[in-house]
Amino acid sequence: MKTTAATLLALCLIPCLACEDESSTKQPNVGLDSDFGSQDASPSDTSVVTIVDANTQMDAAVDAQTVDAAVTPDASFVEPVVQAPDGCTLGSSQHVAPEVAGVPTQGLVLWLRSDQGVYKYSDNAVCAWVDHSGSGHVLKSQSRPASPTYSIENGSEWPVIHFMGGSKELSVSGVLGIAAQSGRTFIAVQKLVNTAGRLQAIIQGKMDSPGTYLSIDTNPFQTVGKREGAYVTNNAYDSSLEASTGWRLHNFLIGPMVIGTPILPAVSYRVNSIETILTRTPGGLGNMNFEDFSGANFTAVGRGVSGSDFYLIEVLEYDHRLSAAEVAKVEDALMRRYGIPANSLTENGRCGAAWQDLHDLAGDRDLGPQERHKEKQGLHHLRDG
Repeated sequence: MKTTAATLLALCLIPCLACEDESSTKQPNVGLDSDFGSQDASPSDTSVVTIVDANTQMDAAVDAQTVDAAVTPDASFVEPVVQAPDGCTLGSSQHVAPEVAGVPTQGLVLWLRSDQGVYKYSDNAVCAWVDHSGSGHVLKSQSRPASPTYSIENGSEWPVIHFMGGSKELSVSGVLGIAAQSGRTFIAVQKLVNTAGRLQAIIQGKMDSPGTYLSIDTNPFQTVGKREGAYVTNNAYDSSLEASTGWRLHNFLIGPMVIGTPILPAVSYRVNSIETILTRTPGGLGNMNFEDFSGANFTAVGRGVSGSDFYLIEVLEYDHRLSAAEVAKVEDALMRRYGIPANSLTENGRCGAAWQDLHDLAGDRDLGPQERHKEKQGLHHLRDG
C-alpha cells in the first residue's frame, strides 16, 4: 500500500500529542544585536509548527566514540603561516583529511575543528583558528581580552571553543572566495549555555551595515524568544525549534540568491538532520526577498552579544547549496562523530522520523522550488489543523 501524507501524519500525531511544547506563548524579545542597526517592522511569513526537543541534556554526547577517532592524522598537511601575537602558539598540529573524516570535499571552503589548528595563549585564550579545508583561511580574535577560550567540557575527550559574552568572535576579511549572490551552506556543531542570548555560530556580511548578513542565528532579531533561527539580507527568521542546552548540528542551506526573489523557497534550515520551519520575525528592513550581497566583506564564527554563552566544536562552509546526498553524508558523519542521536528533536524519535517522511513525500517528487515550498507549507497547515 502506498504511504500517504495523511497516514504518516496520523502515525506522527498519535505518539506526539503529549510531547507538544507547553510554552507556546510568545516571550519578550531577547538578545538583540546592535551590529544589525535599527530596523523597522516587516510583515511576517509562513505558519510555524513546534518540534519538541526532549534531549536538552547531552553532556556525554562529545566522547571518544567518533567516526575518525582512530584515524591516523594526515602528515602531508602543511599548516598555513599564522602571524600570531607573541605568546600565542599552535596547540595541536594534527590534521585529519576531510574525506577521511567523512565530510564532502567538493566546494569545502572552510573547515574548523576544535581539535586541530587552534592557536592559544598559556591561559587558553584563543587568538586564531586555522581552516583545514585546504583553502588556508585563518580566523583571528580582535585582541587577547576579546578572545574565546579553549577548554575541555565536562572531562570530555573533545575540546571546545567557548564563546562567552559579546565581541569574542574569530573573523577573517572577505567571504572565502564565494561570489556575491552564489548559494552556500553553513554548518555548525554548537551547544548553548544560555538559551536566551543572541549569537551567530557562523556569519558573513558587510561590516557595520544595518542588515547585509547571512547567518545561522540563535534568537534572531525580534525573536519570539529562545529560538533557533537564521538571518538572510535584512530578514530575520525564527525556526520552529526552541533553543536548547544540548549539542546540536545546525545546517543552513542557501540556494542562488537572485536579487528580488523570495528567500524561503531557496533555503533550508536543518537541526540534527530534521528540517525546521522558518517564520519571518516582525523586525528587519527586508521584504522577504534576497537583496544585493556584493558588499559583504567578512566571515566570522562565534559572534555573540552581551549575555551570550555557548560552545563551538566544528564549523564548515561550502560554496554551494549541498545536494541531498551531500547533506546526508555530512550530517551522518558529524552526528556520529559527536554522538548526536538521529531524530533527537522529539520525545521518543517517532514523531521526528514520521515528520521527516512527510517532508520526503514533498521532496521526492520532481517539483520546482516554488512548488516544493507550497507543498511543504500545505503539510504544516495539515498538521496544525
